[in-house]
Amino acid sequence: MEQPVVQEEDRLEQLIAYYDIAVHMSAREAKQEYLMQRNLMSSGTCSDQHLLTAMLLMNPALNVSGKELAPAFLQPCIEYSGEQDLKVTHLARILWVQLAEKRKQRAVKRKLVAARYKINLLNERVSILNQKLDELKNIERSIRER
Repeated sequence: MEQPVVQEEDRLEQLIAYYDIAVHMSAREAKQEYLMQRNLMSSGTCSDQHLLTAMLLMNPALNVSGKELAPAFLQPCIEYSGEQDLKVTHLARILWVQLAEKRKQRAVKRKLVAARYKINLLNERVSILNQKLDELKNIERSIRER
């Protein structure tokens, strides 16, 4: 996917349009685009690659590590320096919050899966104990009948 052509007067509109495209890409397309944008990103300065990378990370089909979801790479974009459009700073802050929330949701999902696993193990254990209890009741009943 080609990077959007950015002109100052309609930069925000193009970034928003890219966001719409980015969240609807297939997993394969999103991964390729993510890797390309991530490689083009330079540290310490706010560039479109920072924003585009954050947008790609919002794609539900893109599977990256939790560490990659950390929005720290957006730090240069969320600190308004006067050199960048204030609207872009606001967009970066929105993306920061969304990435942080996505990371939290992922952690909650992991905890939920772990809790479900424990519940399943406990249910199996309860079932085994109930079977043993029934067997003991049967033994007790047979002893009383003698």
